[in-house]
Amino acid sequence: MNTSDEITQETEESAMVKTGAEMDLEKEEQKPTVYAWFVLFVVFMVRAIHQLHRQCIGFAFGFQGLGDKFNNPKYMIGAQYP
Repeated sequence: MNTSDEITQETEESAMVKTGAEMDLEKEEQKPTVYAWFVLFVVFMVRAIHQLHRQCIGFAFGFQGLGDKFNNPKYMIGAQYP
């Protein structure tokens, strides 16, 4: 038979045990570090440069010569490298 003191002690002990999710909720949110901002900046710069290169290469392949330069591989990268 459990006495009321034993039941109270068991409920207090079970209240002291916290799950990982409860502990995470209690933690204060941390601000991003300098390293995190640096990594974000590097990723952004790589993406921006990649888009710029794609646009430049797309323009070079789409360029068509005018007049006597039309369809000349010297002036059209698309004719040189199909």
